[in-house]
Amino acid sequence: EAPTMIGSEVTGVYRILPFYYVHVLDQNTNVTRLEIGPKILVKQDHEKVLIGPERMLIIPSRHYCVIENPVLRDNDGKIVSDTNGQVKLLHSDIEIRFAQEPFPLYPGEVLKEAVRPLQVIEPNRALRLRAVLDFVDENGQEIQVGEEFLFQGPGTIRYCEPRN
Repeated sequence: EAPTMIGSEVTGVYRILPFYYVHVLDQNTNVTRLEIGPKILVKQDHEKVLIGPERMLIIPSRHYCVIENPVLRDNDGKIVSDTNGQVKLLHSDIEIRFAQEPFPLYPGEVLKEAVRPLQVIEPNRALRLRAVLDFVDENGQEIQVGEEFLFQGPGTIRYCEPRN
């Protein structure tokens, strides 16, 4: 649970702790920005806090989560913004994120599936899978939407990123 911000709505002062974030709407430009703690945010009259403070997502080792409408990143991994400063999203797309440093959800991103452990398949067992997105497997084979295949144990299923 996020720490209570008693009086923040009245005073306009938000104390954002480390590993917490806030979405702030600038009502003059209608652009929502992300503010990451630790910091003290003094809300201006034309601003409105839409979300937060919320705890950043933490994905432990051998876990994953699914993000809907992920932010667009350039070739260097930097987040792309439009001319107004709003982050660009890959609408109606999903991104599977694995263990990494704690991260916030950018405005428009949605946690579609909560953090959960990767599935381990035991020896002499198999799992029948159906592709929901086109992707290229670790052997370089292209898999199309709707194709079914077996994942044979022992092993850990590591879901693939969609093909661009």
